[in-house]
Formats: sequence, structure tokens, C-alpha cells
Amino acid sequence: LMTKKGYAIYNEIYCIERQNYTVGVNEKTYGLISYYIYSYLLPITAAFGMIGALICIIVFTRPQMRSSLNIFLAGLSFYDFILLSCSIVIYPMLTNCENNKVSSSCRVFAKFSLILYPFSLIAQTASVFTCVAITVDRFLAVKYPLRTIMWSTPSRAFAITISIGVISFIYKLPSFRETELDGCGFLMVSDMRRSKWYSTLYLTYSYLIFMLVIPWITMIILNTTIVRAVHKAYIIRRALTKQSVDEKERRCTIMAVVICIIFVLLNLPAGINFLIDMVDIKLDRNSAFGHLRVPISNLLVTINSACNLIIYSIFGRRFRRMCTKLFCSCLKKKNYQYLTQIAQQSEGNDVSKKFSNVLQQKVR
Repeated sequence: LMTKKGYAIYNEIYCIERQNYTVGVNEKTYGLISYYIYSYLLPITAAFGMIGALICIIVFTRPQMRSSLNIFLAGLSFYDFILLSCSIVIYPMLTNCENNKVSSSCRVFAKFSLILYPFSLIAQTASVFTCVAITVDRFLAVKYPLRTIMWSTPSRAFAITISIGVISFIYKLPSFRETELDGCGFLMVSDMRRSKWYSTLYLTYSYLIFMLVIPWITMIILNTTIVRAVHKAYIIRRALTKQSVDEKERRCTIMAVVICIIFVLLNLPAGINFLIDMVDIKLDRNSAFGHLRVPISNLLVTINSACNLIIYSIFGRRFRRMCTKLFCSCLKKKNYQYLTQIAQQSEGNDVSKKFSNVLQQKVR
């Protein structure tokens, strides 16, 4: 029989040997690329994205910015911040464990992953359905502009955003039980995760229906309808009073459409990876696609969560002004009044041109 001390020594040797395995030349090369993605590109992107998400949350929650769309955008920024916070911790620790093969680093990674990885799944789910809510909000604003005033209120948007977070938490609650620590303190798949019913019904078909089919089809169909309606309205409605009202809604709608399009494009590789795993396609581990498809898709998902500040800055005129007012007080005191005068002159010139065009049409 082995003593407790002997068992402890044997167990430690066994744990160390589990990490020692040989890899091919190609796998070393692709592993190095994966290392740079997880150790440098993804954390840097996530860090900038977290700063941008905080800025967006502060700006969109100002009383001056209060609207249903801005509430949804603030909620999206909040969920993106959680996702980026989890990613900036998990992935560098993961690649450090894989490359250095040090027992202590792998044990630390395992303990953090038990909590952070499920929360990243919750935040990702909430982000998906917040994008759907943004699409529906813009669809109602374009197709039913009068009724939208009663339907899409800030308080209702806030309630929907909170409900999305609660439902996402309940939906991803089983993910907390998918992994556990083994006798070595490393991460291992739980018995529930190995269950055929759980793997088939929850991980495969549930994800396929609720995370891919329903949200993607909804966003594609509604955004196609929105783009057509905005283009038609832009051509037909050229009266001065109507155009001044439509310009603000048109900019907000275009911004929301761009957000959803970028979301679909940057999450497409992750969806393809899911389908590959679902149908159990055997890929060559030594090929570039087989080794790098997951790191690249994770990087693209991180970029999607981190790039919203750029989109808001490009399309959101009020967002830019509020950012300048809140974070650039020196510009506000010295140069902001000058910039505001230029903007007002530009808008005045645009209005005068539209007015002259309307007069010319009436004279004709």
C-alpha cells in the first residue's frame, strides 16, 4: 500500500508528466502565432475596448443622451466590457499554461476559468440579443415612426436590457458546472459536460437555434428592410422641415445597421467553427486552418466588442459632442466654441442650400 506521503509524490509526478508531450514542427510554428495572438494582440485590443466601453457607458447614460437606442447602446457597452474583462484574463493565462507547461500557472488558469469563462459566455449571449434589440428598435423607428414614440421609451429599453442580462444568466447557468478541477488542480470536463444528452441538446442544438439561427436571421431580415426603407425615405422626403427631422433618425439608423453588420461579419468565423465542431469534421492539426481557426475567431470576437467606440464616433454627432464636453474640458474652454461655430455655420449653409432648392422647385 502507498502511504499518504508516497501518494502525494506520485500524484505530483503524474501531474507534471501530463503536461509533457511532443509537438510537430508545423504545430510549433502555428503555436507561436497563437501565442502572439493570445499574449499580445488580444489583450491589447481588449484593453482599448474596455476603455472605449467605459466611455460609451458614461456618455450614453447622460440625461442629455436619454433615448431608447442610447439605452440599448449603453447596455451593449456594459456587456462588451464584461466580455473583454474576462478575455483579457483568460486567454493570456491559457497560452502561458500551454507554452510554459508550469503546474502553478495551469492551476491558476484553471481556478480563474471556473468563474470567468461562464461569465464571458453570459456576456456574449447578452451582447447578441442586445444587438437584436437594437435592430428591432430601429425597425420600429423606420416602419412605425409615430407609434415608436409610445413603444420605444427609455424606461422600456432599460427594462429590456436588464431582462436580456437576467435571461442570459439563466440560460448559461449550466456552464458553471461544465468544468471542474481534477486531483492535480487542472481543468477537466465534468460528467455533466460529457453527457450525450447535455452535449446534443444544450451545447449543440440550443446554441445553434438561440445563438445563431434566430438572432442572425432576425438581424439580416430586419436590417435589409431598414436599409431599403432608409434609402427610399432619403430619396422621397426632401422637404425642408421633414429632412431636418429625418436626418437625426437616419444617422442613428445607419449607425445601428453598421453595428449589426460588423457583428455578423466578425462573429461569422466563430459560427463556422461551431458548425465544424457540430458535424465533427476532422481537420489536420498540422494545417494552418486547423490550428489557428479558434485563436483568430476569438480575436475577431474581441475586435467586435472593442470597435463600437469607433463606430459611435464616426456616425454619432451628439456622441462626439458629449465626449468632447465630458472628457476634453480644455477643448471645451478654448476650441470647442470655435468648433461649434464652424459646425453651426456648416449646418446653416446646408439648410440655406436646401431652402433655396425648395424655392427653385416651387418656382419651376
